[in-house]
Amino acid sequence: MTLLILMISLLVLSIATTYVVSEIRSERAKLRAGTSSLRETEEDSLPAAYIS
Repeated sequence: MTLLILMISLLVLSIATTYVVSEIRSERAKLRAGTSSLRETEEDSLPAAYIS
């Protein structure tokens, strides 16, 4: 029974991860096209270590 719960939770986790990754990729594509709902450039989204 515990194994079944573990398998189902892993399945849900993988589906959620796939959804989040696809959302991030589509948002990055919108950023490059300049039609994003977020008002930031790619430079703004870089960590501070890369900028300085």
